[in-house]
Amino acid sequence: MKRAFSYWWLGAIVVLLFGMGVLAQLNRKDDSTFPRAQYADKTPLGGKGLRLLLEKRGFVVRQQTQSLKAIPEDAKVWLLLDPDTTLSKQDGKVLLEWVKKGGVLIWSNYQTNYFGWWDEKNQDGQSYMRHALHITSTDIDQKFIDLDKSLYPIIHQAPILSGEYNAGVHDCYLSSNTFMINSKNRLPIAGGGKQLQLAAIPHGKGRVIVTADAMIFTNYGMARGDTAVLTTNLIRRGTPHGAGIYFDERTSGSTIHELPHELLYYLWQPPLRWALFQLALAGLLLWVFYGRRLGRPVPIPVQQPVTRASQFAVAMAGLYQKARRPKVPLEVLGNEFRRLLIRRTGASPLDSPAKLAARCHEITGLPRERVQQLLERIQKPVRSDNEVLQLVAEMEKIREKLGGDSSV
Repeated sequence: MKRAFSYWWLGAIVVLLFGMGVLAQLNRKDDSTFPRAQYADKTPLGGKGLRLLLEKRGFVVRQQTQSLKAIPEDAKVWLLLDPDTTLSKQDGKVLLEWVKKGGVLIWSNYQTNYFGWWDEKNQDGQSYMRHALHITSTDIDQKFIDLDKSLYPIIHQAPILSGEYNAGVHDCYLSSNTFMINSKNRLPIAGGGKQLQLAAIPHGKGRVIVTADAMIFTNYGMARGDTAVLTTNLIRRGTPHGAGIYFDERTSGSTIHELPHELLYYLWQPPLRWALFQLALAGLLLWVFYGRRLGRPVPIPVQQPVTRASQFAVAMAGLYQKARRPKVPLEVLGNEFRRLLIRRTGASPLDSPAKLAARCHEITGLPRERVQQLLERIQKPVRSDNEVLQLVAEMEKIREKLGGDSSV
């Protein structure tokens, strides 16, 4: 009972681990299916269109993929649009200190993995900024999460609330995702009530423009309505001509792993990382439950080899007794007795017990009912060893009458 109880717990733990892995993967979108607005990505959810538009407006646009200790001197606008960008807590502090001095940070607040406990250390910077800017929650539309290899639904948004950014914007299209800011020091740009889709937060001499996701900065989003005008207004306001604009795309692959083509690098990437953790834990549990001794070891008894016929008979008798099969020796002796009876009486092997009993009666004078009953009884199951001994004794008496050997 105790061992069965342990097996039940082992199965429950393995199922729980598997469920956690599946849940983490279901809530982690593939790189190609969520808006990242990357510098050189020309797909619908990329940001090449934004980069070309800014260059056409006379800005110097660059891509930041390596870790840095300080913001470049020529940077006036910092685009943190890719939700997979890796920021340490120190990176978050550097960005906000730079904003205080007059920089403009445009930040997509969308998280690709809400159950990514293992990735938490790579998102400390974004968590730090959410806390510092009093961003309390993000409401993600379920359709936005469940979308598979197609473009996200966007909704018509009119008008843009803030007059500072609505010049030339008559209609705009944003996703249905929203967030909340628990601070009065905010300027709503799009959204209703406490649920915002776009907002500006003054921070020192600069400002942070927060979006629920990077949809309006993607090639697909900017092609709808006056969305491109809105994104241009967000970036151009207070930014001098020729200023530097940086796409921050520092990921764990480019800053943590110096040799990205090694096997260890690929094994450490999701979802293989979760599979390795689960396999290791399952192996540990199997070792704990099955790798221990279930009692004291019992030595093998030292015995002499079986050489005599009597020892063999005793061993076979013990085997039959342990197997609880008294029918086995009775079948052997009963078949031998029937063959002897057929041979002595000259009967046919196909004759019934009644005919065999009649022939035996003619030769030996034994009652036919007695012989017939014995032949029928040895073909039926027996219930005890005593019954076997009685039947064998009866067969021995008939053998003596028939003149056969009595070696049974």
